[in-house]
Amino acid sequence: MNPNEYLAVEPEAVMSQHAKTFSFAATVLSPAQLAPVARLYQVCRVIDDCADELPPLEARTWLDSFCLAVSSHDGAFGRAVQLVESRGVEKRHLLALIAGARFDLDMKPIRTADDLLHYCYLVAGVVGMMMCPLLGVRQREAGPYARDLGIAMQLTNICRDVHTDATLGRIYLPELKSGVAELADASVTPRDVKTSIRAWLSEADRFYESAYRGLAFLPLRARLCILIAGQVYRAIGNKISDGGFEVHSERVFLSRFEKFVVVAKALWRILRPSFWVKPELRKPLRADAWLLTVEAKYK
Repeated sequence: MNPNEYLAVEPEAVMSQHAKTFSFAATVLSPAQLAPVARLYQVCRVIDDCADELPPLEARTWLDSFCLAVSSHDGAFGRAVQLVESRGVEKRHLLALIAGARFDLDMKPIRTADDLLHYCYLVAGVVGMMMCPLLGVRQREAGPYARDLGIAMQLTNICRDVHTDATLGRIYLPELKSGVAELADASVTPRDVKTSIRAWLSEADRFYESAYRGLAFLPLRARLCILIAGQVYRAIGNKISDGGFEVHSERVFLSRFEKFVVVAKALWRILRPSFWVKPELRKPLRADAWLLTVEAKYK
């Protein structure tokens, strides 16, 4: 992978190829809304792929250059960053995302629930907050709800990809007794992994519900898009639960038909007051106090 060549590809093509779930939900966005969102996705994808696909030394060199480009706007990455910053994306969130890529690259151990939420904030929570201005949200009060949706989706991803991550030498769920080699070689999901997945999918549900309370901050088309994306991702977690938390035998995903069923079932949420009325006061989640401390590091 060459990041500069990657950034030369049309952003919508990158998102269509790599973000199947969000691309499905984004069909309700207008072209004017979709263009900056796709550009942000491309920037995020380049950062993520550097940590996943390049040799460690080369990846660190690129991530260092990305940090500089966030301020200087030099090179292809810097120009892409400048475009999304011109629409309201904050530098601190981009730098936090790069810190999340370094987390993966260094394979830092995740030993506690706080460690895992810290990681989810860096690689996904900040993405939710960066999406806000691109979708026309101006109130800063919307940020925590967007952050919660990013964290919820990342927890779903982690639960689904336990086996794949283990083959890369990574374990994100902190309670596991199984080691990397054991998880990578297993043909079925070990019992302790299933127990952990059950617990973290339940935690993800709490974050999804918190996120949905902030839907009314979004313009209507964007509101539908985010509701659909959230419910489709949440349905992946539900499918994992229905399958007895087995994630080793095959990667869990939704067919296009299943996505349409999820959308049909999700539309009842339009009748909820939270879809139309902005919340007066967000109900704190268990992780809030800790996440506020983490966020302070990236201001």
